[in-house]
Amino acid sequence: MYCCSIGKGMSYVLKELFQESLGMRQEVPHVLVLLTDGRAVDDVEQPSRIAQAYGVSVLAIGVANADMDELKKIAYPASYQNIFYARDFDDFSSIEREFISNICSEALLSEFRQHYESAQLDTPTDDPDELTKPQGPCPLQCKGQKGEKGDGSGNGGLRLQQNTAMFESIGLKSKGEKGERGLPGTDGVPGLPGRPGRTGPPGSAGQRVNLTKKETLSVQCFVL
Repeated sequence: MYCCSIGKGMSYVLKELFQESLGMRQEVPHVLVLLTDGRAVDDVEQPSRIAQAYGVSVLAIGVANADMDELKKIAYPASYQNIFYARDFDDFSSIEREFISNICSEALLSEFRQHYESAQLDTPTDDPDELTKPQGPCPLQCKGQKGEKGDGSGNGGLRLQQNTAMFESIGLKSKGEKGERGLPGTDGVPGLPGRPGRTGPPGSAGQRVNLTKKETLSVQCFVL
């Protein structure tokens, strides 16, 4: 049974909610818990790969009619259990202890540490070498060399293991569904009357007809 846009939901959480301004801490594991009772109507593999690249551990809980094969695509293989199933929402107690045990496991923490240490490799830790002063006079318009472009990791969000533009392709910039048609607008103001047309050319002269005396009397009687 198809239910919702799981892929878009994951993309939104990865980009908008994993932010330091919303309470995220860089030095603790980042975990995304997905709960669904149906099948996605969009792509879920790409957001899952992006979550993996950003070091986000995904745990998926399927309920009732959830597609378990699809959940395996969402929650990439890990050394701990990250896919769970409940017959219905009242059956959560059957997986509660196991779920808590895995989300707080040493294996999940170790997975995060590996990513965190990898993400720090591009971050300078030592003071840069002292710059040598230029020899001779330097005009006021002297400029230093242009530095390398940053990876965008200083915006308070998730940090990549390597530079990538993955977020450009997860569909967040795609157009939304077409909205309902709006109400018809009000009638406009009546326009001004048009200008009079040009005077037409004079008509051609009529043809002269010679009438007999009898025909002339008939015409006069008709006019009267």
